Amino acid sequence: MFEFPRGPEVLWQPACSKMPKDSTTPGPLSRLLRSRLLPGILAVIGIDCAFLYIFFLIKAPITADDVELFVNAAFYSQSEAELVFRFIEKCWIAVMLSLIPAFIVSLIRVRGPALLLPITIASVLVCSFWLYADLYYNLESAVVSLHGETPSFNAYIAKLVFIGLAILSPPVFTFIYYRVSIMDRYVVRVFGTPFLLTLTGIVSIMIIMDLGDNGGDFMDASANFATVLRFYVIQIPFMLVSVVDAALLLSLLYALGRMSRSNEIISMLGAGRSMLRVLMPLIFIGAYCALVSLAFNYEWAPRAERLKDEMLQTIDAKESNKKNKTDARNVGFMNKEDRRFWYMDRLPIDLSNANRIKNIEIHGEDESGKPGSQWYAKSAWWEPIDSSWILNTGRYWETPVSAGVPFDRLVITGWNETPWLIQSDQIKPEFLGVRELLAYINTNSSFSERRLAKYRTTMHSRFAVPFRCLVVVLIAAPLGIVYSRRGLLGGVAYSIFIFAAIFFLTSTFTKAGEGGYLSPVTAAWLANGIFAVIGAVLLYYRARNKDVSHLNPLRWFRSS
Repeated sequence: MFEFPRGPEVLWQPACSKMPKDSTTPGPLSRLLRSRLLPGILAVIGIDCAFLYIFFLIKAPITADDVELFVNAAFYSQSEAELVFRFIEKCWIAVMLSLIPAFIVSLIRVRGPALLLPITIASVLVCSFWLYADLYYNLESAVVSLHGETPSFNAYIAKLVFIGLAILSPPVFTFIYYRVSIMDRYVVRVFGTPFLLTLTGIVSIMIIMDLGDNGGDFMDASANFATVLRFYVIQIPFMLVSVVDAALLLSLLYALGRMSRSNEIISMLGAGRSMLRVLMPLIFIGAYCALVSLAFNYEWAPRAERLKDEMLQTIDAKESNKKNKTDARNVGFMNKEDRRFWYMDRLPIDLSNANRIKNIEIHGEDESGKPGSQWYAKSAWWEPIDSSWILNTGRYWETPVSAGVPFDRLVITGWNETPWLIQSDQIKPEFLGVRELLAYINTNSSFSERRLAKYRTTMHSRFAVPFRCLVVVLIAAPLGIVYSRRGLLGGVAYSIFIFAAIFFLTSTFTKAGEGGYLSPVTAAWLANGIFAVIGAVLLYYRARNKDVSHLNPLRWFRSS
């Protein structure tokens, strides 16, 4: 009977299964450790510990914080949402720590479709807490204008959908993995191991290089281990979005080259599958990586980049890292319509009663351009309820020659300036997520198109960059399948060259869009469109078993 050499569908039996069994009988502890009951036992113990912790927290509060939590709820009529969130936030860490041992042992010991249950439980728990926390903190800002911006509720709902799908995707991916054929699972396994190793290795190298640059600042500021760890954990979403396409390229070239050299691709084609069907699991993984990267790039990645800049400023100033606020210094703003010039010594991004503008000066002019009223205050903040400015501890001059009137608290209403409008020139678009970029564009809709081009281009790039993962798969997959050593080297060279061209054209088109020379949509998606067409042509040639080398432009010139 003919058999395919080393085909993935060939069933084999380990040689150790034919050896005689060991005569020694394992003890009860050894049998327990080897059995699949251990994850279930640990899970039950973890859940019991979590419920016991919550029970004793409710019945017998032993700390001042516990007492304050319930006293406030009973006597000060706290809202139910705030009470529930504070309670969940207080118990969340204890509940998760009690369930982590069972989850880890389940991943180690459980095999096959049984993995779906612990992964589903973990994903649902994380998604539930994240969703409740995000609604608690950000729902108000998505509906009500807190800093004078124009909120976009649809953008907030899209954020919840994208990030929620990313968090709940592991159980769906696991379910699909165990429902497909053995050949598809084999292709995923051959690709998955080098992909995870490559992704982890690149991220680790980036962290080591960054630590070499900023390690001296950490030591000078006497930063503890928790601060350094938090600094790099915050950067993980941004790092993953930056390197996932490179990891996909290298892993695809390695996995497909390995299967080509061992004739496994030929075996799959001989089993009756088309080239497109063989590559379908890898295309699905590319689409999955694009979805996860989109969820990160929607808000988490730009926020991670901003928090990195904030923490570096805090560490350089040897300040506490508990309040990470990026403060713009020596900020000026001119309201041409109302003839008022603002000068602020410190302008924080997150304006609130607890985080105020420091040392503010406001100079007015009359219609003839001569100096008018003036205000000076040590601190100020904006009240979103009645759209008023509140100045504290300062002095007011009706005219430049009049005597200044001191005040402790001055409320000014009817002004068109808002914190968001003042911050317009200070906000970097690369630090803003999609929702914040939309708020900026809608709030400053009166600006010229050329002035808003940078923000519109950045917003469209938030969606275009993740889909580069799928473009990389379309290009690397047909070039990674070769039938000779010479073809393998050529495919790797072509892939790396095209990957570098993607980055070059993406950067060029983005700069052109930010400068107003291209429309924002064209600047963000043009490079993806060009190389997606190239990838589709290469995939067509490979599926038809045509020589891809005929597409080399140098051959056309040589032939002519």
